Amino acid sequence: MLFRSGVQATDNLYGFSFLTFGAGIEKAFDGFDAGLDYAFVPYGAVGPTHRFSLNLRLGAPEVKVASNSLDAGVDFMKQGQLDKALKVFQDAVEKDPNDTNARNLMGTCLFKMGRLDEAQKINEKPKVVESDIH
Repeated sequence: MLFRSGVQATDNLYGFSFLTFGAGIEKAFDGFDAGLDYAFVPYGAVGPTHRFSLNLRLGAPEVKVASNSLDAGVDFMKQGQLDKALKVFQDAVEKDPNDTNARNLMGTCLFKMGRLDEAQKINEKPKVVESDIH
């Protein structure tokens, strides 16, 4: 929820300042954003006005630049772009196979994609094979 207020300090018909205020709300949906806005502005001889507006922003949401690659993958998952998220997590696991956070996120992504067997295997620890060579 957004709130705003202000004082109009410019000269108007009566030569004095007046108070303005408004409020708005925005909500992101799959594929579009919507917003509802209200503003109160007195217009001199016209009198007080009440403005309502409905805003629609169509198209894919903007992808925010993440602070690191795992954050980018999480952002992709939140946006439903699971293929892109999986690629980010796979790259992170490839760089560091012992990164448990990357492995957990990769498993979560695979689970959301319905690839349950792969999701279960990603977090299995490799079995340690002891060698007779000392």
